[in-house]
Amino acid sequence: MDEEQNRKSDLKIRKIRKAATILGIIALGIILCVLLFNLSYPNIWFSVLLTIAIPLAFISAGMFIATWIMDVRLAYKRKEFIFLAILIAGALVYILLNILNS
Repeated sequence: MDEEQNRKSDLKIRKIRKAATILGIIALGIILCVLLFNLSYPNIWFSVLLTIAIPLAFISAGMFIATWIMDVRLAYKRKEFIFLAILIAGALVYILLNILNS
């Protein structure tokens, strides 16, 4: 039973990560179109496209954070402490690099 639940959790994480990737690619594609067509503020397409792209990018980032938390929780439940330490160390390095670059 526990193995089946782990498999379902893995599948759920994969589905969320795939959806987050698709949303992120769509958002970056829209932003790239805005840049390629050299759209700027007075143009209505600039406002419309970026109003769509920016929330998509933030939703995608939130979904990636959610999958990271789900990965940490699953690694703890499976007692994979080395993988858990790698996930947490990676997050700490990322945070520290952003703080130092500010």
